[in-house]
Amino acid sequence: MRRMALSIIGYILLCLFMLGGLLLTPLGLPGNWIIVGCGVAHGFVTGWSKFGWPFVALLVAAALAGEVIEALSAAIGARKYGASTGATVAAIVGSIVGLSFGSGIMPIVGTIVGGFAGAFLGAFLYEYSRLKDRRQALRAGLGAFLGRTAAIIAKESIGIIMTGAIVYQIMT
Repeated sequence: MRRMALSIIGYILLCLFMLGGLLLTPLGLPGNWIIVGCGVAHGFVTGWSKFGWPFVALLVAAALAGEVIEALSAAIGARKYGASTGATVAAIVGSIVGLSFGSGIMPIVGTIVGGFAGAFLGAFLYEYSRLKDRRQALRAGLGAFLGRTAAIIAKESIGIIMTGAIVYQIMT
């Protein structure tokens, strides 16, 4: 009876940590890596009875793909809307600065808003200082903003797929 209770508690904790990872991902925090850690922890605790290292390698590859998508998305979005190379770099830097600054002002909401605003402002300010063309600068900023939006959706989708894969492996 005690073993069953501990097992249930373990699965509840696993689900809570994976849910926490999914909630952290849109904030620019390493939520998908928490999900990978959940997979490793479950494998370790259960003696790798449900899945092994090849499955964990797939989880790591998925988390890495999410990081690459997040890092490049604001730049790709800005570039698609006609931004220069400098503006694409400024969108990435702006997004990182915005995430950090927003977190300091208001955790969670500030982090999200800061990431979006930083990507937009980075691309916008760079293009405007270079061209003095407000319309083109706004296009570059909008592209960075849309790229950041796509990154969050993609990275969260990857986290959901990872979580689903872990649950599926445990249930089968």
